[in-house]
Amino acid sequence: MAILLSDSKYKYDVAFAFLEKDEPLANHINDLIKDKISTFLYSKKSEDSLNTKPEKTFIDVFERQSRFIVILFSSKWGTTPWTAIEEKAIRNRALEVGFDFLLCIPLDNPPETPRYLPQNRIWSGLSKLGVKGAAIAIEELVLSLG
Repeated sequence: MAILLSDSKYKYDVAFAFLEKDEPLANHINDLIKDKISTFLYSKKSEDSLNTKPEKTFIDVFERQSRFIVILFSSKWGTTPWTAIEEKAIRNRALEVGFDFLLCIPLDNPPETPRYLPQNRIWSGLSKLGVKGAAIAIEELVLSLG
C-alpha cells in the first residue's frame, strides 16, 4: 500500500506524463515506487476517468492533484492530443508555482527536452543508472517535498 505524503492537498504523490510508446517504461518505474508513494499512471487509473471526461481528469491531475510530475520525454511528447493536454496543464502550473514539482527524463538519443524547462529539472541518468536509478531519484525528490 502506498503511503501518501502528509499534505492532503494532493491526491497523488507522482503523476507520469509520457507517450503511449513509452508506457512500458512508465509502468516499470511505477511498479518500483507504487508501494512507497501514491502514483497516477493513466492506464492504471482508468477508473478515475469513468466519472468525468478524460480531458478534465488529465488537467486536474497535472495542474492540481499531483505533488510531483515526471515527464518521460520523447521528441513527440506534447504533440499528441493527450500529451498536449498534459503539457498545457504542466505549463499552466509552472506559471503559477515554478518548476519545483517537475522532473523531465529525456529518452531520445541524443537527449532532447522542452526548451522552457530549467536544466535543474532534467534528469539525464537513465542511460547510466537505469530504471532503478530513475525510481530512486523520483522517490527521493518526492520525499524531499514532504
